[in-house]
Amino acid sequence: MNLATVPSTLGIIALAFLVLLLGKVSIQPAIDQLARRLLLLLLAGMLAMAFCLFYLYASLNQAWPRLGSIEIGLAWWIGPSLYFYIRRLNGSAEPFRRRWYLHWVPAIVIELLLLPFFLRHIPGQTDLLGNDLRITRRMIGYVWMGFHLQLTVYILFALPQLRAYRRRLTDNYSDLSVLNLRWLTFCCGGFLGVILAERLLPVIGVTSTSLSQTAGITVYLFVIALMSGALGHSRLALASATRPQPAHAAQGPATELDDRHAGKYSRSRLRDDSARYYLGKLNALMATERVFLESDLSLGSLAARIKLSPHHLSQILNETLHKSFYDYINEQRVDHARRLLQEPQASITDIAFDSGFNSKNSFYNAFKRHCGVSPSEFRRQVSPPRP
Repeated sequence: MNLATVPSTLGIIALAFLVLLLGKVSIQPAIDQLARRLLLLLLAGMLAMAFCLFYLYASLNQAWPRLGSIEIGLAWWIGPSLYFYIRRLNGSAEPFRRRWYLHWVPAIVIELLLLPFFLRHIPGQTDLLGNDLRITRRMIGYVWMGFHLQLTVYILFALPQLRAYRRRLTDNYSDLSVLNLRWLTFCCGGFLGVILAERLLPVIGVTSTSLSQTAGITVYLFVIALMSGALGHSRLALASATRPQPAHAAQGPATELDDRHAGKYSRSRLRDDSARYYLGKLNALMATERVFLESDLSLGSLAARIKLSPHHLSQILNETLHKSFYDYINEQRVDHARRLLQEPQASITDIAFDSGFNSKNSFYNAFKRHCGVSPSEFRRQVSPPRP
């Protein structure tokens, strides 16, 4: 066992982050239970991938030969789980219809093919790993190459889904959905980068030992960045976002509007008196129920509260207040945060989350945009001088 190398140390950190996020997603409430199950499968696959590399870099084959390659098939869960998770957030039907569960069959087949190795006596496993290294490396190499190819194909199919998800957020903004979009975009791009780096390193003459360590470091740095990005949003529920509704979906019979074949507001039937009426309802809702504190608030869910279509609500905000939904909600949150910042005992991070933001960075950016100063500078300005 060798835990003193850089890949082994990074592997321990990456595995710890994965376990923390896996536990968080398991216990947190989720609006979409299927999305959570897909996310758990994705994280389990990533945990298997990280442990597979850690097993090699930490030289665990002598201490625990029974674990040799037992997890390599589970890494094949990553591709289909990532693809269908993105589809689910993008409004797709349940991915287990039409025999879509067959996408997870290769992982099961690989585990079954490796079963004779797993069931061997430990001396036989040790002998195979130690004396028949060429065959073992070839077998693992083929499985790993197939994993890279499979994951690349799923990510390429997922990219149009990400683009569609981004387009739907244009008129159905949700702060939580945007964070999910960024996390998933980084996830897809990071996997492609890791695969490309590992496959190109031999081409430029990197030796096998250097290749192994470089690949491990690259994978672990990516996993650590990805997991810390999710864990950094302590109230971010990756599987709890309400999927964005189409901008033309009606929320009431009297306000139905189909703008698929028209300009954004060129054929709107919303009258000025109706706009003033719904704007009054919106302001009253903000003042009494303070719905802006809901971190997963979207244009569609807010429009449903006042019995209006998302398209008409967007028109009222743009034409009457000259603000986007994003600016309007963040302005309400920043005003709430300004009042909380006058209480010196509350931390800025707690104030950010209590004001409806999902991360400290988004809070700082919105606050500085609306107030011209950072939250800490604002607190210093309003705090009474010490005697």
